[in-house]
Amino acid sequence: MKVRRATHEDLKHFPAEVIHKRLGYVVDNNEKTYVYFTIFDMFNAKISTIDERWLDDAIKAFRFHNGFVYRFYDKNGVKVREYDKVELLKVDPLALGVTQWLVSEKKLSELNQWVGSPEDIVIPVFEYQKRLIALDGHTRLKAAHYWEMPYVYVYKEMGDGLSKAFYNSAIKRDVKTIEDVEVVDSSRYKNEWDFMCDGFIKTYNSKKALRSDAFKLRNTINEDEHHQLNERLIEKLSGFLRTHRLQRIGVFYPMGNEVDLRVFDVSYETYYPIIEEDKLVFAPNVGTFVKAPFKTHVPATKERLNGTLDAVIVPGLFFDLEGFRLGYGKGYYDGFLKHYTGLSIGVCFDRFVKPAIPKESHDQCVKYVVTERQVIEVKSCTQR
Repeated sequence: MKVRRATHEDLKHFPAEVIHKRLGYVVDNNEKTYVYFTIFDMFNAKISTIDERWLDDAIKAFRFHNGFVYRFYDKNGVKVREYDKVELLKVDPLALGVTQWLVSEKKLSELNQWVGSPEDIVIPVFEYQKRLIALDGHTRLKAAHYWEMPYVYVYKEMGDGLSKAFYNSAIKRDVKTIEDVEVVDSSRYKNEWDFMCDGFIKTYNSKKALRSDAFKLRNTINEDEHHQLNERLIEKLSGFLRTHRLQRIGVFYPMGNEVDLRVFDVSYETYYPIIEEDKLVFAPNVGTFVKAPFKTHVPATKERLNGTLDAVIVPGLFFDLEGFRLGYGKGYYDGFLKHYTGLSIGVCFDRFVKPAIPKESHDQCVKYVVTERQVIEVKSCTQR
């Protein structure tokens, strides 16, 4: 049995208002059944027709988009299902993060026909990085912003890895609130957003699988082998750095079986990355480190880099021959490299170099990749 949300192609089977409010569903159980919901009193809904064979599946599909509704009645007012009550919160629309960067102009105009108050806008959100992020309902959220509504209602759900990836991708595109979300025509929305979503999900799944492969491969390196590989890489990297006039370089504190660059603290003025206000900045090495988020360590100082780095050495789970890297998925180095014009160097052990890795529009390359065996010059690398 399949249940899907009704579209404009199903208009002949539903009242127009149902399609506009996106409250219609198509149940495919050998033959199609068209069912719609009418929400009243915020938490309650009536179902147009009921068949016990598909009732629970239809309600499940409906609550995926309208999880705040927890009581359901038939058309005669008899209660047929009740779930746990969901808490609604009033939130400023501009306080929410977003997981989308385009909305359809056509869909937005349709909201004019039925949205009249904040009670008509209820958004599912998840909590991430101490912020509430919209999971769905971006068109309604855009309408609330346009009409200067002081608040909308939200309810909390669990955000999965893909939801967080969409949020991080929005941040990388400088889309931080609903105010930054662009309204586009239907053709562009279909071509750019719908098409992009398919590619984004495919790339996300590919990167997720590659990250799993990288951690498994790292775990095969024992302590003695890591020591030998690291020494050889440091020797190769030291020779490369000596060919440039460098004083201040950005390095990183090793996590797990990453390359350990701390030997350069002696021969260079080294700076280590810190995440502040959702951006990567660098702090000078003061000889003492403290634990920080993401299982790393940072210099025990409030001082920050004044000026620019002569070179930055970048970690990665994998690098490819075009200088692109697979990181941990947060995008902090991509954000930094986008505006960095100095010498950028990726480092990893040779077994973590691949011919190519999945790329997204915001991914940034490095100009060189150094392993224990080779120095790869990426002549094609330009920041984008």
